[in-house]
Amino acid sequence: MEHKKWLEEAQTRLQPLLDEVQQNVRRFEDKAKPHMENTRQRLEAWQTRMEKNLDLNAQKARLSSLCEKCAPSDALIEKTSSWVEKQTNSLLDHMGIATRDDVDALKKRLGTLQRKVQELSKRKSN
Repeated sequence: MEHKKWLEEAQTRLQPLLDEVQQNVRRFEDKAKPHMENTRQRLEAWQTRMEKNLDLNAQKARLSSLCEKCAPSDALIEKTSSWVEKQTNSLLDHMGIATRDDVDALKKRLGTLQRKVQELSKRKSN
């Protein structure tokens, strides 16, 4: 019975934290959306200017040359993605906002604790 009370208390204490984390994630996403949209629009405008200003064959030649220099592209994408993820996690940490990994870890830990409490409750009732 004591384990059941402990589980209920843990859930009661963790639920507001989980709610706050989810709210902060939504707030962060809401704040980031305009910036991402602005960046996307700027990139599209830049792409349009480049297509208008450069001869298509010259672009193909330059692109081919750049692709050779940047090969393998998967490694470049991975390196860039890793950098963006590190910067995002650093920003979230600086702002005191839990990341998805933090929330997932809390959920996993809570699930483990719930299973242990259930096992102990079954043992005690037997």
